[in-house]
Amino acid sequence: MHEARALHGRELHGRELRYRLTLLLRDASRPMTVRDLVARFECADVMIAGRPSKTISDALRWEIRRGRVRRTARSTYATGRIPRSTVWFIRRWIDDREVTSAGTTVRTTVQRDG
Repeated sequence: MHEARALHGRELHGRELRYRLTLLLRDASRPMTVRDLVARFECADVMIAGRPSKTISDALRWEIRRGRVRRTARSTYATGRIPRSTVWFIRRWIDDREVTSAGTTVRTTVQRDG
């Protein structure tokens, strides 16, 4: 299992946050609450810009409009339809981002259940 690691004082926001949330939901293969997602990042000592629950909700709303995330209940989200090429692009984008972050590991995938 790879977990997110500290970002040397950087706050996670914008595209990077959206992509990491999308992959977290996809890799979890189950709906997750905003509270679960916030806890995932807090356990990994990753800072989220602003009020974490609001920032995550806003980021997920953006991904809902693109169909990559769907809202299953209040404050609960699951993965939507994500083409393999998009998953590949997102993982590649994150890998490139990790290489440029001065040797810091910043993975946010989760262990698959089952």
